[in-house]
Amino acid sequence: GNPLVDSVTEHRPSSPDAYWSHLHYAGYLALMSPLALLRRGTWPSEAALFALVLGVISQFFSLKMSRLMILMGPASSVLAGCTLGGAFDCAVSPIWRSLEGPTPDEQRTTALRLFNFWPVRIVRLCVAAAGAWIAAPYALEFHEHCLSLARWTFSHARIVTKDRQGNLNDEIREAYWWLRDRTPQDTRVLAWWDYGYQIAGVANRTTLADGNTWNMEHIGLVGMAMSAPLPEGHRIVRHLADYVLFWRDDVGKSGHMARIANSAFPGHCEEATCDQFGVFRNGTPAPMMRDSLVWYVNRPGSGYDPEAGKRFYETVHVSAQSRVRI
Repeated sequence: GNPLVDSVTEHRPSSPDAYWSHLHYAGYLALMSPLALLRRGTWPSEAALFALVLGVISQFFSLKMSRLMILMGPASSVLAGCTLGGAFDCAVSPIWRSLEGPTPDEQRTTALRLFNFWPVRIVRLCVAAAGAWIAAPYALEFHEHCLSLARWTFSHARIVTKDRQGNLNDEIREAYWWLRDRTPQDTRVLAWWDYGYQIAGVANRTTLADGNTWNMEHIGLVGMAMSAPLPEGHRIVRHLADYVLFWRDDVGKSGHMARIANSAFPGHCEEATCDQFGVFRNGTPAPMMRDSLVWYVNRPGSGYDPEAGKRFYETVHVSAQSRVRI
């Protein structure tokens, strides 16, 4: 595959955990919707067919890419509502039959007439009440899950976060404002493309790559500067940028940097997968990783010789919890 596309988490196929996290019990109810829509034994209406087709198409595309999970929101809501509506109709139909009397179909069909005989209607009401009693805790759990998802997952800004104790972590914004307030307006900042829009919007500085960069060689050059040995990477950086910005999370992303660079400039790694650029299970970096800029910045003192590295880079800002370095 394309290593640039593979580097984006949202481009990967959706996992079963993602369906459970985003849809919860609504996903199971949606799967039971055909029983509710087709339960009368007649050809379904156009609205019912539309809901079923919408569910199938949404499921197909959400399996292809996790960011398309959003398509399952409307489909699962509609189909889960159909399931609950069908269950509600079955539960209250004995009451309507008691008030309105039997329908013409029930008068002609012995099975339906027996199904709506008053002792059977009482049993059906009892079963419906028991089902509602059993379902109530699951409904409350679903409600709490939705509130928690909205509060902790979907309501957080990317650069100002809050922990579960309510404490704000503002170090990322402060790092961007350091760039805004302490550097000339024509400053160029080299950072991984994930942060390009944030640097341009919050720090108001020129960035070399962002989410709109379609040029593979452009992204590959940035990746090579970050994953190449420190002196070699510095020869690239000094012609492109004035400052380099790293997040602590960049070590986890650095494998993608090397693979994209190798795809754009074959020979950067000995193999296409760049397996020699990484960290062993015991936390020890591979030789190629140890000598790289991304390891030098994020793990100071454990990679390239710090004193020798000062000939190439100077650390000018470290955020409060060392999450961002410039």
